[in-house]
Amino acid sequence: MNARIKRKQGITRSKISAQLFRFGCRATFFVCLVGWACIQLQIRDDLFEESTVAVDSSSRLRDDLPSANFTSDAATAVVVDSNSSLEANTSDAQPYERHSHRTLYGIFSYDSTNEANLRAANRGTHLNYYIKNRRTEKRADIICKLNVLLARPELAKDPESCQVIYTFVLGGLEGSEDNPNLRAKSSAIGRDMVPDSKTRCLYDDPDCGGADMTQWTMERPMSVSLELEKEIKLQDLTFLSILESHEYGKTDTWFTYASLLARQLIDLNIGFIGKIDSDNIIRWPSFFQYLKHNYEEEMIHEQYIYGGWYVPKDECSGNAYSRLCADGRFIGDGFASGAHNYISTELGWKVFLETPLARRKEVWFVGEDMQLANMVYSTSVRPFVINHRGGLGHVFINVHCNGDPGFMRTQYFLRQDRQFTAAMSEAAKKARAKDSGT
Repeated sequence: MNARIKRKQGITRSKISAQLFRFGCRATFFVCLVGWACIQLQIRDDLFEESTVAVDSSSRLRDDLPSANFTSDAATAVVVDSNSSLEANTSDAQPYERHSHRTLYGIFSYDSTNEANLRAANRGTHLNYYIKNRRTEKRADIICKLNVLLARPELAKDPESCQVIYTFVLGGLEGSEDNPNLRAKSSAIGRDMVPDSKTRCLYDDPDCGGADMTQWTMERPMSVSLELEKEIKLQDLTFLSILESHEYGKTDTWFTYASLLARQLIDLNIGFIGKIDSDNIIRWPSFFQYLKHNYEEEMIHEQYIYGGWYVPKDECSGNAYSRLCADGRFIGDGFASGAHNYISTELGWKVFLETPLARRKEVWFVGEDMQLANMVYSTSVRPFVINHRGGLGHVFINVHCNGDPGFMRTQYFLRQDRQFTAAMSEAAKKARAKDSGT
């Protein structure tokens, strides 16, 4: 009896062991299967991540090197073939989007008593607007000095600060026999005059500074008047490493330096670079509103922008403009007045840094406004034009004061009062209409 029971217990244990063995095999197989699947998923994820990083890196590279691609280190610059693989797949490129409208302006001036008075008038009027009106405008840091921003780049981290960066731009060299003539309008001394010293510096020109920004400017000019000596401590003067000239290369030199600065100091988020005459005042709130109302979408999505009081070629080829644009050396579709003009940094990089040096020399045309236009139109890219001659509010953008500091101050405050009175009158009219129910 006991033997029979023991045999049954043995058989039962054997069955249980067999079942446990089969269960263990199945569990082991399941674990292996799950492990294999996880490995495959990890491999797929790794491959996807690598491809994503590669695409993202390529996108950033394309963003950093618009159009004719450009790379540089401290000593060399390499221009990449525009037909390279970086440019080949443009159909997959994302729509362009500008993230900063911050603009670097050079206010063109030179060393003289009247120019010193004009610089003082600038500082006392439109360049001081947001400081003087900080209570109504809510911020005082909308306009910043370039040299202060270079010393304190953290100021640029706030996207609302330093929307306008300015510096007075002067030539720092002297010694040319024709230097006094170079300050005159080209119409007075002839467009075919060739200065006897360097007046125009281009990127990668062996006579200029290349990628070394410290070579493009001077801490102090070679000759300093008493008026200028007092102003240096104000930290709003930039001395280019060229002779002072009105229309013989100062514009190209400034825009090249500004383009280089915007590219190398990318954290400053400079979206535009421009030029203002020293006897021109800008009504900044009106200008900002003008751009917002008339060109808000274009300011964001147009990569290559050229702005200012724009004169089409057919108009400036007529007698009203002394047939300026009829000259065969002028290649632009038109030009923006030098009193106040600007280009997007991407356009600056393309035409001042990436276009071959031979081409930049080839399109030389005497005249500040005309020469900037020749550079802007020196490639196959046609810029989007923001034309200050039209659009709601264009008449309030700026006032040109013809070299008169006193008139500049009077017009600035007079026009401010008129604008304020007109605004109050309109508000009162609307209030009366509301009260009367009409």
